[in-house]
Amino acid sequence: MKIRSNTLTALIASAVVVCTAGLGATSVAYAQAKPQNSKVAGKPLQAAKAALDAKKYQDAIRQLKDIQGLQGKNAYDDHLVNEMLSYAYVRTNQYAEAAAVIEKGLDSGFVSAA
Repeated sequence: MKIRSNTLTALIASAVVVCTAGLGATSVAYAQAKPQNSKVAGKPLQAAKAALDAKKYQDAIRQLKDIQGLQGKNAYDDHLVNEMLSYAYVRTNQYAEAAAVIEKGLDSGFVSAA
């Protein structure tokens, strides 16, 4: 009976350790899975988004191209710029430019396979 009790205790302890380790890894993975734009590009991206919302596509394109030249931006910033640029290019009938930007976006790692 004592061996059975020790085995049961060991199994429960193992399950607790595995669950705790699994939750810790999930929390870290979740924190890393949510991309964020950099501080450098934050306000310019908001301004470009406002231009898109106001249907000022040429202004948005100019602002987004300016963001491309910023130092200190991250990969997610590039992804957001490509997404917004592709939209602006399509709305201004610049399809070749839109296609080129969309292709860059497909390789960004932020587009799901599904």
